[in-house]
Amino acid sequence: VIKFLRRVHSASESLVLDLAWLGMHQLFIDTQALSGLTTLNLSGNRFERLPEEISALRFLRMLTLDENLLVVLPPLLAALPALERLSFKGNPLEWPPEHVANSGTDAIQGFLRPLLDCDVSGVLDLGGWQLLSLHDSVCDMAGLTHLSLDSNLCKALPRDLGRLQNLNVLSARGNLLESMPASLGQLTNLRTLLLDGNERLEVLPPEACRLAVLQELGVEGCGLR
Repeated sequence: VIKFLRRVHSASESLVLDLAWLGMHQLFIDTQALSGLTTLNLSGNRFERLPEEISALRFLRMLTLDENLLVVLPPLLAALPALERLSFKGNPLEWPPEHVANSGTDAIQGFLRPLLDCDVSGVLDLGGWQLLSLHDSVCDMAGLTHLSLDSNLCKALPRDLGRLQNLNVLSARGNLLESMPASLGQLTNLRTLLLDGNERLEVLPPEACRLAVLQELGVEGCGLR
């Protein structure tokens, strides 16, 4: 505890906060009082998710998260305008996908920004990112009304897709889809479903007949029988 307090106290002047290897799983600092931080090191802790408070660090240039338990990098990282270097080695990361995660801080923030903005707009466009799959965490975004996954490499969509109860538009054109999840039938507000250009898609699940308000179905170039 004394080591922690000393590090926090010195950071108020140096603007560098090193909280590495303290066994932390929560961030016990006043980010408003330390809003001028430029460097934050949280390596070697037990964070499974990043604290929302980090989004208040508008001057943060370097964030080190090595050797934690992070599976998902949260959209809040796109809200850090000064961020230049982000390190997260040694985490069991699943999202963003590896090719994005290995492309540097700018690419990661570019990928996460639509995920951040969709909280307000309800629109999420992840088209053209060469995604092999859509992470299950996207299915927790209950406010989504429009989801676009065009021009990726997805062979399937998450089985929990049906949790997106407010979805009006789902577009997954130009992928490698071989099937659609049964939970598609739970998207009872879906008005537009665009699946054009998925040559391997030969059948829609029987549950699709529950899409009572569907007005537009695009399947041109699919292998539907």
